[in-house]
Amino acid sequence: MGYLLAYSLFLEGDRPVRARIKALTPFVLLVLIWKATHGHLGYGSFGSPGYVDPTSNPARFTGLLVLRLPVLMAAQWLGISSMMFEQLDRITQYIYAGSAVSLLILLVYAIYRLGGFSSALGRFYAAGAIISLIPACAGYPFDRLTVNSDIGASGMLAIVILQTWQHRAQLKGGMIGFAKWFVYLIGFVHLVVFPIGKVASSAMMKALNQAGEDLAPLALPDAATAHPEDFVLINPPAGEAVYYYPLTRQYKGRINPATMRTLGPNNQAMTLTRVDEQSLRLTVLTGYRGSIARDVRLQPFKVGDTMHMGGITVTVEAITEDKVPSVALFRFPDSVQSSHWRFFTWAQDGVHTLAMPAIGQSVKIAQYDISKAVMDYINKKK
Repeated sequence: MGYLLAYSLFLEGDRPVRARIKALTPFVLLVLIWKATHGHLGYGSFGSPGYVDPTSNPARFTGLLVLRLPVLMAAQWLGISSMMFEQLDRITQYIYAGSAVSLLILLVYAIYRLGGFSSALGRFYAAGAIISLIPACAGYPFDRLTVNSDIGASGMLAIVILQTWQHRAQLKGGMIGFAKWFVYLIGFVHLVVFPIGKVASSAMMKALNQAGEDLAPLALPDAATAHPEDFVLINPPAGEAVYYYPLTRQYKGRINPATMRTLGPNNQAMTLTRVDEQSLRLTVLTGYRGSIARDVRLQPFKVGDTMHMGGITVTVEAITEDKVPSVALFRFPDSVQSSHWRFFTWAQDGVHTLAMPAIGQSVKIAQYDISKAVMDYINKKK
């Protein structure tokens, strides 16, 4: 729709407005039908801090759009990767987005001074690229999300580089000279740096993916075949992605347990306490922080909140100042020492079977560095 709208605005300027609206109407209807079907079938996002439905939560989407759009455009035009943006705290995100806006203003100024917006085709490419990038802001910023927008951005870049090169002799001194060299720098990034970077990252991706699989889902042992087993993962890497573990293991020919659940939030330091025969308390002073499942600014936790994870009942016993759980009680349907339960923890040196503490006793689980574990694994494989 972004390019259709941009086409109507800039390449059909000689047609009456009514005719242009009429031409766009079938495509708008298709989008509305898709959206109605999408929602009716239960697809979409609700309550997630990272994935926001623009139609059900327009205010939240608008707030994220202001941050994410310049970040994605900086990745697209300037080669500043957006991958780590969501890992930053909110203040740093504001600084990051503000810096991206400043650089993009320089880029727009350079393109304007060099005549990139003087043609209808250039304006079409620029508008189409920006409009088509807006829906991508509903999800976490990732460089790959610019792929549709790249069509227009590539056209815009080609136009301005060709125009600049053709008139390079006249573009000297002052701000026009700055604009020329700024666009040359952008061209160098796209024609030289990006291709080399893509080849290098592609070469690394296989090793990184293999490390992620071997250190997490494939590090767990095969389940017993004589009777069903239930795996409980205390602090796995990327705890919110544990639902991928059985699929990865099945694909690799591993024997999966009947169920696989996680109790803790990734690689943070925590304390596990055996409360009674059927209950475990997990204390995470830094809080259960998830980036996908729940936006605590919209849905803050309260002491006493209760959830169910299969047959396990989870009760929030304490929360942090920003309303995320710091202590949770897990009530199992039977003894935690029943033979079908198997508990696992992660440490810097890999996965360990948890030795269940006695009632009233606790075990401290140390924080571990996921990035270091991955790099150590890759270096050992060399």
